[in-house]
Amino acid sequence: MQAKNEMQAIKNLSEKVADSGWQNLQFMNSYHSNDEQNPAQYRKIGNIVYLRGLVYNGGNANRNTAQLPTGFFNSSWINNCFFPVWFNGETGNCVQITNLGTIISPRSMTNEQWYSLDGISFPVN
Repeated sequence: MQAKNEMQAIKNLSEKVADSGWQNLQFMNSYHSNDEQNPAQYRKIGNIVYLRGLVYNGGNANRNTAQLPTGFFNSSWINNCFFPVWFNGETGNCVQITNLGTIISPRSMTNEQWYSLDGISFPVN
């Protein structure tokens, strides 16, 4: 019985620290990752999602940028979450992540402006 309990405890712990590894964002509306050194990616370790990399606007006014897959966003959020980002190498701005996993770029981005996702992390349900 003790061995069974220990095996269950190990299984529970491994689920808490499971790592998806870095995966490339799936872009929409002409947004892209134009930087091989800093590709826009996401990863989940346990129940925390991490984002990194640069996102470029390919000339589209639609701010819907990318969609996180199921399990990589928090559907229990009542409102969008806003995260500060380094915008175009000069000024601060914010990116939104919705309770449906849509990443929404900062307002008034023009063609080939960029922002960094580095440092964004959040818990998922």
